[in-house]
Amino acid sequence: MIIDETNLITRLLSGDIETIMDCYDKVVVHIADGGQISLTLKHALLVRFTEGDARDLIAERLSKIATLFETELQVLLTSEISLDAKFWTALLLLHINNKLGVPLLLEVVEARNHSWYLLAAHKLANSNERLVIPAIDRALDHLVHGHIDEIAALLDAMKKLGEPLPLKVLNKFPAENIPWQIKSMFPQGEGAKANGQV
Repeated sequence: MIIDETNLITRLLSGDIETIMDCYDKVVVHIADGGQISLTLKHALLVRFTEGDARDLIAERLSKIATLFETELQVLLTSEISLDAKFWTALLLLHINNKLGVPLLLEVVEARNHSWYLLAAHKLANSNERLVIPAIDRALDHLVHGHIDEIAALLDAMKKLGEPLPLKVLNKFPAENIPWQIKSMFPQGEGAKANGQV
């Protein structure tokens, strides 16, 4: 497949998300078919990624060809771009087993104030990055019973790392009202032990 790089670069500048995603899709298919792209197009793809909207959708596409961009992604991580752009850059690097962005992802999990902290915890757990365990544990300490989905997501990350699930989580709830999403993650009978019923 031959691609018209000039046309793609022009279309990347449009504000239309569908058009922009189509450009990334075309590049992914082109590279998958053995094609190459110029440094100019590579630069345009990364500029759109760091400066535009829909960074999550772009990162999803770039993850398929991230090894082609590894050097540039490493440079981006240390450049003056938004925290959001750095976050997605760190995830792309982690996707290709490059650990340069791990400290940033750990900070996001630790801070718990960025909308993507659960995703960071899961991606680090999927990569068996054990440094995330204390950050997850501290997050579990601070979450109250109203945050059931967040608690369950963090417990799932701990489980992926092969860590024993902390019984202190069960103590956040009355024994008769432990949410099923959380109760189902623990071995049968653990809830009773944690709440002092055994």
